[in-house]
Amino acid sequence: RFETKAFFGAQQIRARDLLLRTPQTNIQLDYTADYADFSAWAQNLAEGIRMQFTMDNSSIAFQDLNYFAPAINEIKQINTGLTRTILAKATASGTLADLNNIDLNLSVANDLKLRVRGQAQHLTDPERLQYQLNLSDLSTSYEQLKNLTRGVNIPNGLDRLGKIRLLGRFRGGLDSLRGNNIELRTSSTTYFAGDLSARHLPSNT
Repeated sequence: RFETKAFFGAQQIRARDLLLRTPQTNIQLDYTADYADFSAWAQNLAEGIRMQFTMDNSSIAFQDLNYFAPAINEIKQINTGLTRTILAKATASGTLADLNNIDLNLSVANDLKLRVRGQAQHLTDPERLQYQLNLSDLSTSYEQLKNLTRGVNIPNGLDRLGKIRLLGRFRGGLDSLRGNNIELRTSSTTYFAGDLSARHLPSNT
């Protein structure tokens, strides 16, 4: 099922109260795209169109991810075969290349909770990717990570940590990461507070 209140103009497209439903998924969002003229779509899709969207009270089934984001198939580490549902609220503005005012709040049952705000640049050029993120909550556990991933070598010793919660400010790119005011708490006695910096991170590119 698909329905929306849409406006198509010479320099703007608006979709209000957009509703997309499948037997397992319910997506509700508002979307606006501004552009100089229609040639911007063909000539400079990544940067020629400024957009703003708000997704509210939406649920996305893992098995539907392939339909809404085909590129997810390239991320082999995500277990899209799960019969789980992602609950999501999100806002963002900018272009396909540079997204600002990102505010993402999602959860997967009791397996994962994520709340992050920030911005990202050069999303369409991974070699130049840069991001600045304020992570206010990332909660999961060893068993839950095993369920959500496939083919990922998660050290067995992490199962002793129980529930894991991470927060902090992060910035970096494809092969580097810097974190400030990081807090890592677990159900066991493990606790970390401080900063970190990493370079030459492995990538699949």
